[in-house]
Order: sequence, then structure tokens, then C-alpha cells
Amino acid sequence: MIEHTSSNGSPKGELMILLAMAGPLMAAQLSKVVMVFTDTYMMGRLGAEALAGGGIGASIYSFLTFSFSGVISGIGTLIAIAHGSRNIVSVRRSCQSGMLIALLLSALGILALWLAAPLLRSLDQPPQSIDAFIAFTRAVAFSLPGYLVFMALRNFVSALGDTKPVMVISMAAAVLNLALNLVIINQWFGIPYLGLSGIGAVTASVSLLMAISLAVYIATTPRYNAYRIFEGILDVDWSILRQAFKFGIPVGLSFAIELSLFTCAALMMGHFGVVAQAAHHVAMQAVLIAFVVPISLSSATSYRVGQLVGAGRVADTKRVAQIGLGCGAIASLIFAPLFLLFPTEIASLFVRSGTADSLLLKSTVASLLAVAVWFLLFDGAQNILLGALRGLKALKTSLLLVAIFYWAIAIPVAYTLGIHLELGPRYIWVGLAIGLAAATFAMYLGLNLIVNRLTRQARAERPRPVGAEGIAG
Repeated sequence: MIEHTSSNGSPKGELMILLAMAGPLMAAQLSKVVMVFTDTYMMGRLGAEALAGGGIGASIYSFLTFSFSGVISGIGTLIAIAHGSRNIVSVRRSCQSGMLIALLLSALGILALWLAAPLLRSLDQPPQSIDAFIAFTRAVAFSLPGYLVFMALRNFVSALGDTKPVMVISMAAAVLNLALNLVIINQWFGIPYLGLSGIGAVTASVSLLMAISLAVYIATTPRYNAYRIFEGILDVDWSILRQAFKFGIPVGLSFAIELSLFTCAALMMGHFGVVAQAAHHVAMQAVLIAFVVPISLSSATSYRVGQLVGAGRVADTKRVAQIGLGCGAIASLIFAPLFLLFPTEIASLFVRSGTADSLLLKSTVASLLAVAVWFLLFDGAQNILLGALRGLKALKTSLLLVAIFYWAIAIPVAYTLGIHLELGPRYIWVGLAIGLAAATFAMYLGLNLIVNRLTRQARAERPRPVGAEGIAG
């Protein structure tokens, strides 16, 4: 547990703090990825049509959950800053605002998932995919309240440096999700066939248990007694709530824009048929497993930078970002050879052999994983840089960079290469990788400019010693 930890600015000290915060978050993130992996594996057992339609549903569901989590994670950075400045009241009110916003966003998300099918029909998606999409999303939509409240509580304990309970609860949830899915798919204990609806219902049930478990932990842990986050939660502090929305919405929009890349890619794959869509979803699951490290480092970097900003140590934030980038690069070097050397074996984890489309599906997955090596490097790096920018409260800068490089470069290039020039599904991913690479370099430059400016401002505002004018003269 990290409480107002000081590293004295040394690289080794900051590395230890960052890893101590990121380690349990990695385990928690891996557990979330394992849950998605489990859902995808179970969809694959139901056939290519279920995998294609369920994959679109999972992509849109992930788009909503990650975007909404972005809004809530922005509030987590506010909590980290308040914790760094030892403001208990601000910590409590920010956390309560996060929970209220989580419930509001849940209602919007459920409505969006239930009304999404007509949009897919207007985009000329295959009818089989739409039917599978409806079966999955109308059940999984009800996981949003539990998952988003869990994220609000997770950001509270993580911003205070207590990440281990998040790890334990997330790992237990992954095991439970696997067990319940096996029961549903295999129709054990006399359970009737539920298909994609059953997979979605399991996710909803497990998400609710995650939120309840973390709430019980906080309520029964003496360390959190002073914060009283469950007392007077309906007594809304409108100024804090407005600040939470002001800070969280740009972060959520940044998440939404990034995830729209992969959602748009999934829809573009529909141009090439059900097999291409299924291959995209399978390859994305492998990429998400590899992204566990950079995504966790991004959260840890955001929390740590926020703590340093709250403590008045802006100059040290650049070092934290550089350490995070180094750790992310090492992780990329570990995972990249697996994608290059064992693409068919990775595809076989999701694709049932012996079907008419299995060979084509595996070869398409292998071609996408060859491009995923660059995804891993550049998307991981820019996620860590975005975490540092969030910690610095550089919200407009990060949002502007994301919008320009993702929507104005990545998506148009992906469409041009893959569909307009008819180069195929692989080049949709090539186009996205080009946009991510450009975004990474722009964000690193922006981070350096912002840290240098804030450092100069802090030095200019620092009181000068008595008699300094005379000495200077």
C-alpha cells in the first residue's frame, strides 16, 4: 500500500513506485482480458456466425465500457491529485461523484446497446451477424452498472495506492466467469441452451459481484474510515460533480475516439464478409492480452503523475512517463515474437478446426497478427503518454491530438488502403498502425512541452529568498 510515497526523484525509486502500482493493476487488467477471451472462446464454439455477430457486439460493448471507464478514470486522477495534497474531503466528494456518474452512464449505455441493431442494418452488415449481435448485447448490457461502479471504486483505492484488492477481486471474477460460461455452453446441471444470451448474462452477473465485493472491502477496511465515501452519497456536491464531468468527459472522449478505431475496423471488415469480421475479433483478443502491460502502466502513470502534481513536483513527472515508456517497450519485445512465430497456433485457440471456413479464418488471423506487432509498440506507447497527460490535467491537448491522428489520419488511411485500393483486411490494420505511430511521436513532443512550461511557471512563482535582489545585484 502506497501512502504519500516519496522517491526523492530518483529513477530507481520512481520505477519501484510505478511497478508497485502497476503490478496489481496488470493482474486486474489481465483478468478482464481473460473474461473477454473466455467470452470469445465460447462464441467460437457456437460457430463463425455467432463469433462474427457476437464479436461486433463485444466491440461496441467494449467501446462503451472503455469510453465510460475513461470518464471515471479521469475522476480517479482528480482523486490522486487531492490525495497528493492531503485533501480528504475532496477525495470523498470526487469518489462519490464518480459513483453517481457511473450509474448515469450505465443507463445511457443500456439504452444505446438495445437500440444499436437498426444502425447495423443501415450499414449493410450480414443478417446473421445482426441476429447474433442482438442476442448477445441485450443480455450483456446489464453488466454496465456493476462494472462501472466497480471501476469508480477501483479508481478510488488505486489512486490511494491500494491496488491489491482490485487484483484479487478481478482474478476471482475471471475464474467465476470461466466456470459459469462452461456451465452455460455445455448445458450442465440441466440448464437449457442459452447461446450468446447466456454468455452475456454471465458477464452481467459477475460484474455485479465485482462491484459488491470491492464495496464491502472498502466499508470494512479501517484505512478508509476517514473518507466515508458511502455516507451522504445522495447529498450531491454540485461543484465537485461539475469538476468531475469537466475532467472526466475529455478523458472519456479520448478513450472513445481511440476505441472507435477498432470499432470502425470491425465494421470495415464487414466489407469482406463474415470470415474477415471473425478474424478481426480473434486477432483483437490476442492484441488485448498483450496490451495488459501498457494499459496498466498508463493507469499507474496517470495516478503517479497526479500524486506528484498534487505534491508540487511537476518536474519529476517527465521521468515517470519515460520510465513507463521503457517498461512498455520491454513488454512489446516480449510479446512481438509470439505474434510473428506462432500466429496459426494463436488463431487455433479461438477457431474450431474442421469447419468449412476454419482454414481461411486462421490464415486471415495470422496476416493481421503480423501487423499487430506495430500495434503493440505504438498503441502501447501512446496509451502511456496519454496517462501522463491526464495526470498533468492536459485534457484539451490530449483530446485534440487523439482526434487529429486517429480520425483524420488512421481511419481514412485504413479505409483507403483496405477498401478503396482493395488491398484487403490486413491493410485496414496497416492504416491504423500508421495513425498510431504518428500519434505517439506527437504526444511525446506535447508532453515535453507541457512539463517544461509548467516547470518554468512553478519556478517563477516560487518565493525568492530574502535579500536575493541584493545578492543578484
